[in-house]
Amino acid sequence: MNKIPLYKDIRLYTFLGIIAFLFIHHYAGYFGHYGFDDIMGYGYYGKKWADGQIFFLNEDFFSYRWGFISLTGFFYALFGVNDDVSAITSSLVLLLIVLLIFKVLKRETHMVAVVAALIYVLDNWTMYYSDKLMPDTSVALATFAAFALIYTHHFEQKGKQSFKYALLLSLVLIWAYMTKQSVLLLFPVFFLLLIIDVQQKRHYQFWIYTALCCVAMGLLYLFGIYCLTGDPLARFHAVEVGLNDNLGAGRSFSFCNYAIQPWEVLRYRISYEMIDKCMRTGMIISLMLAVPAIFSHRFRDFITFKTPKAYWALVLTLSVLSSNFMTTSYKAYLPICPDIRHFLFLVPIAAVVAAPVL
Repeated sequence: MNKIPLYKDIRLYTFLGIIAFLFIHHYAGYFGHYGFDDIMGYGYYGKKWADGQIFFLNEDFFSYRWGFISLTGFFYALFGVNDDVSAITSSLVLLLIVLLIFKVLKRETHMVAVVAALIYVLDNWTMYYSDKLMPDTSVALATFAAFALIYTHHFEQKGKQSFKYALLLSLVLIWAYMTKQSVLLLFPVFFLLLIIDVQQKRHYQFWIYTALCCVAMGLLYLFGIYCLTGDPLARFHAVEVGLNDNLGAGRSFSFCNYAIQPWEVLRYRISYEMIDKCMRTGMIISLMLAVPAIFSHRFRDFITFKTPKAYWALVLTLSVLSSNFMTTSYKAYLPICPDIRHFLFLVPIAAVVAAPVL
């Protein structure tokens, strides 16, 4: 594809329009904080970081979410603590996702990239959380970036520079985990991509490097937690406290611990509650736009992701299934809580899948 001057690139004007839309959305539609997770969690710990108490930890599992808290604290330190500053991190992350969509679809026409960006941005929940003091948009960036790195290594680099992309993937994944542990829900997706590559006898080196880098960074992270708390598993214990509803701050999620609830509650959760939530909230629109693209592939091409489009279609399908069924606890069956913000990471992937066929 021939390069065109920047001033003629529709993606530039789309990006500038999205920035303008974010300003209008925030200043015309912002109604304040929730008053629980955002203020008592991320705002509180962000202020701690801004005051110089970096890596501040206690028995609250929110205090371990450094990936988002550190950025919030950085902007608090620069500009002070107020509603506008609290919105910066999520807004910047949304813009980074848009740029990443453009990069992933650079081989498509510019209009396809613009359509994908608009599918993502105009999803009502993407915009709703674009200025909220919540880490879920950051999780969406991290997971999308992780899949984009695999895509770039496999299809653009043709398997070259394996160590570089394995290292980058590991850094993104550890940052995702430090942002919010819900990224563990997508472990089956990465594992299945690995298994398919092994079965297809390709990219061995990349996955070996990725495994080694992830183990090394995981051990380094646990060592850091040990140095700060005296217990390398302190974060896991903090989550267990939340499960047992012992925080006393109104922010535990024992209602998501399906091991202590009737079978009917669990059956509803893993059968159709996620679909029901998406339909009731409108997120189903973004996901349904991708369905024709998914079914356009021959099954063998789809399951072995031999083409870029098949890769993204498979990633979306596996991510939807994994986010519905995967547990985040080894002691109890704990699928992700049925709050629509926990599924925000699906939208940019769905946009990339859907745009080329629209």
